[in-house]
Amino acid sequence: MKTYLNNLPLLILQLLLVGSPAFLAAQKTCTYNGQAASMKDHQWSCIAEWPLYASNRLMLQGMDIWENTLVSLEHRGRANIYDFNGRDCVFKGSFPLASHDDNNHANVASFGTQKAHPADPLPLLYITRASGAKMYDGWARLVFVERIDPIHMKSELVQRICLDVPKEFMAGATQWAIDKEQQFIYTFSNSIYNKAPNNRHIIQKFRIPPYRGAQDSLVVLTSKDALEEYYVEDYYNQPFKPIVQGMKVYDGILYLPTGGGSEESPSVLYIWDLGTRSMRNAVDMQRELPYEFEDCAWYNGYFYIQVGPHKLFKIYFH
Repeated sequence: MKTYLNNLPLLILQLLLVGSPAFLAAQKTCTYNGQAASMKDHQWSCIAEWPLYASNRLMLQGMDIWENTLVSLEHRGRANIYDFNGRDCVFKGSFPLASHDDNNHANVASFGTQKAHPADPLPLLYITRASGAKMYDGWARLVFVERIDPIHMKSELVQRICLDVPKEFMAGATQWAIDKEQQFIYTFSNSIYNKAPNNRHIIQKFRIPPYRGAQDSLVVLTSKDALEEYYVEDYYNQPFKPIVQGMKVYDGILYLPTGGGSEESPSVLYIWDLGTRSMRNAVDMQRELPYEFEDCAWYNGYFYIQVGPHKLFKIYFH
């Protein structure tokens, strides 16, 4: 409650705004190259936007949608909960995750399908930590698996999944995302660091480690556990130096929102076909959405992207 009281005028304003989406009637419809991202043509339109809440003006990071609940995460691991139906986005409350920490960037949020208890309103949420700082037990490259309670505004950290790989193979950040349809978990990693000229990008595919209780609270994965492991650059020979922000897997496609919303780091959505290991398209959105891209989600046939500073956009591919 202290956070709300300290930011009461801002919170009241944002609650009023969030309840009413602003439709972008003047937004230009834009074309793109490659295969169609969703429908039959090669155009996309931004058809609605909503302002989002952030405590103490921290940057928003991970985001995902399950049925009528949207979870938006802040840097350090704070969850903001909304009732969401694609038209109205109503802020319900905010709370620190069980994994809240100065070194939790909470970079990607990805719902699985397993519930910790059958009566839970939401399945487990997989949260990419995205920090090089080691934890108390020595692990750094990991995803937090949280049991989110949107009714009582709290969460429980039930599992950590760690990636144990040699530093000479993978030194940069790792993102994690769930393939809900096929029940896999994917990682996307830098071999060195984002801006290194010889950086390459590694995709790995694993079975989702089950959660059955306290005995599964820590799972360590290695390359030996990977069902697939390859470099994007071995299949894609176009310039590819993205600043990767979020990550989603949907219908066999990996969606990578990238960039910082500037000429030096333009906002581009990369769409990678996991089945054919090919780049379906790279959608340059910099002119129309000149923001730092964060995380994204598919919901009822539309693509949603969360950006800094604190907005959610609804995208229609057609």
